[in-house]
Amino acid sequence: MTNIFVISHKPLPAKLEAPFIPLYVGAEATAATQNELCDNRGDNISELNPYFCELTGLYWVWKNWLPTAKSDELVGFCHYRRFFSPNRKIEKFDEISNGEIDGLAYLLKDESFDVILPQQTSFPIKQHWFSLSKGMKKVKLPWQKLNLIEQYGLEHNLSDILLAVDLLPQPHRLNFQKYLEGKQFAPFNMFITSPENAINYFELLFPWLFELQKTIDLTSRTPYQSRIFGFIAERFCSYYFNNFHQPTFVPVSFIKE
Repeated sequence: MTNIFVISHKPLPAKLEAPFIPLYVGAEATAATQNELCDNRGDNISELNPYFCELTGLYWVWKNWLPTAKSDELVGFCHYRRFFSPNRKIEKFDEISNGEIDGLAYLLKDESFDVILPQQTSFPIKQHWFSLSKGMKKVKLPWQKLNLIEQYGLEHNLSDILLAVDLLPQPHRLNFQKYLEGKQFAPFNMFITSPENAINYFELLFPWLFELQKTIDLTSRTPYQSRIFGFIAERFCSYYFNNFHQPTFVPVSFIKE
């Protein structure tokens, strides 16, 4: 059986059927009903949602759902606007097919794979015009790609991820540092795998992020730049499942509505 938790911070525009399970995060500020799963019930870190983003939902699943999951089940995560779409591009919410997603489980029956990740992506540097002298015609330089650590430093505070690396135990510290020197990763904190694999990942991820949280002052950050634990975990998730598991990569559609 496949269970895909759809992480959302607002009511979904339509009802989703199995294998999808809506899970509302930052639930204190979410207009969810009493009958819906929210990240502020049971063992939770819902109050950290402004800093941990969708990870408060993943934490809830780890502590409240995975302990009773059967070993032959699959657990996965997507977002209210991002869905795995192996066979076609999806642009509207009502185009989402539960049967198509359920079929992803067959990929993991192949012993070559034990986790499904989003299709890998990279960060191109924007093209720009360049002239060697005023008398020469301008030429357009080709696209170039940033490695992951360069991109993080361009978009966020570089010191945050450098500190995060330093807090990791070996061999992850060295391996994650090397991974960040690469130019591709599987984004979004989305994956589908076995309960055992998910638990092993969360047992490493969350204690590490909680240690990082103790060392960083976010009081002067903008709301976007306060979400650093989600940003860092996004890269760590790709590193972890690429280096310690056998992933297969599936396209992700972005819902426009």
